[in-house]
Amino acid sequence: MISPEYILLAILAVPLIGIVFIVLSNKTPNLRELFTLITASLLFILNIYLTYIVLESNASPTIVLANFIPGGFLKLTAEPLGLIFGLIASGLW
Repeated sequence: MISPEYILLAILAVPLIGIVFIVLSNKTPNLRELFTLITASLLFILNIYLTYIVLESNASPTIVLANFIPGGFLKLTAEPLGLIFGLIASGLW
């Protein structure tokens, strides 16, 4: 089983990587649409998986992105309501 923290990182990374491929394939519309669909589908699947893990285990995976000052963190926590919103948003994409 993949760690929920890694899935949370993947949810952040997939759209960024997808943007690179979409921009690089700007001159070929069919390829650009393929990359858009792959990115959207992969993001939706990752969101479904993370939502399932969090709702089943009642855990809140957290990743710390940066530590600016002592006690001042930039961190992301996957909470159930936020995950439902992310699931809806990625499903609409």
